[in-house]
Amino acid sequence: MFAFVAIFLAAILALSFTAGKWSQPDAASITPRSDFLNLEYFFAKIFQIFQPSGNGGVGVNGGMGLDGGISLGQEVYSWYVTILSILAFAAIAVIIYSFIRLLEIRHREDKHLDQEIKEVMLAGDKKEEKKNSRWDKIAEHANSMNPSDWRVAIIEADAVLDELLIKAGFIGSDLGERLKNMPAGTLRAVNSAWEAHKIRNQIAHGGLDFNLSHRETKRVIGLYEEVFRELNFLS
Repeated sequence: MFAFVAIFLAAILALSFTAGKWSQPDAASITPRSDFLNLEYFFAKIFQIFQPSGNGGVGVNGGMGLDGGISLGQEVYSWYVTILSILAFAAIAVIIYSFIRLLEIRHREDKHLDQEIKEVMLAGDKKEEKKNSRWDKIAEHANSMNPSDWRVAIIEADAVLDELLIKAGFIGSDLGERLKNMPAGTLRAVNSAWEAHKIRNQIAHGGLDFNLSHRETKRVIGLYEEVFRELNFLS
């Protein structure tokens, strides 16, 4: 907007400086018509008033001369050019200032955007680290030589699976119902999830009486791992 104003003012200023070189219409040669209003004659008269007089300070009809040799038209013309010059320079200054401010704002926005991107990437790394640390804990229990840790590994893996399905929006009061209500084809590893969940239920209900070997523990954890990779819990 400022650019259009500046161009407009500059154009008027340029026209004002070159106006004296134009061939001015001779108001005396334009004969008024009595049958209608002659606009050409009317504007020619106005144009003569606001232009420098070429006969030593004599204005329209020789009745507006000044002692300094400058007509009223010349004085008005001088003020006219001065005001337009001030306005033009002011508009240019505003444009320059606005351009500099725009560059500063864009620089701050780019810097802020870079900071946000870094924060998002850092948050993603922390989230990935948190997920992996949880899986690392499950794997640590599964690889332990303590049979109690094997049960802990399967129960923890089942809890992670339940949380993932809840976040994915599957409906049900528990993990079993969520797997049952899952539409066909939604999860390719659904059979693995079912098999691992059944082993978890046997551990929960049987306790220490349930015979769980180390080999079976690793097999069940492998089933959970298959589901976790499909749900993007593991990369």
